[in-house]
Amino acid sequence: MVVRLAGRRVAPLICFDAEFPEPARAAATAGADLLITVAANMEPEGREQEIATLARALENRTPHLYVNRCGAEGGLEFAGGTRAISAGGAVTAEAAGRGEEIVIAEVGPAGCTDERLDYLALSRGQLPVDVTVGSEER
Repeated sequence: MVVRLAGRRVAPLICFDAEFPEPARAAATAGADLLITVAANMEPEGREQEIATLARALENRTPHLYVNRCGAEGGLEFAGGTRAISAGGAVTAEAAGRGEEIVIAEVGPAGCTDERLDYLALSRGQLPVDVTVGSEER
């Protein structure tokens, strides 16, 4: 889904969506020029979310605002890690710790200035996959 917000075409993503390329790719190809993910990722997934949030911005050349819950509840420790990432994959603002914090960031444009790195334009689209294991089809 892509919605208009403050003059931008925004793709709202939810938590685990950021871990997979498909939701962000579908939003970017549908015209999103900003990804916003609201999450409640817990430890030990902190490292995975760092990599995934950078990857979603970089592979789609779309800025990504990632807001993750912090603190603890019910024996769960939330990873924090709220950050703003540019279309080129650079972290432009980030929460300093794991406590509550307001992060203010400029959101740059989507797109790529070097056509050799414009992954959306270079994408092959859907790849045919034949799933067979031995003689059984799955």
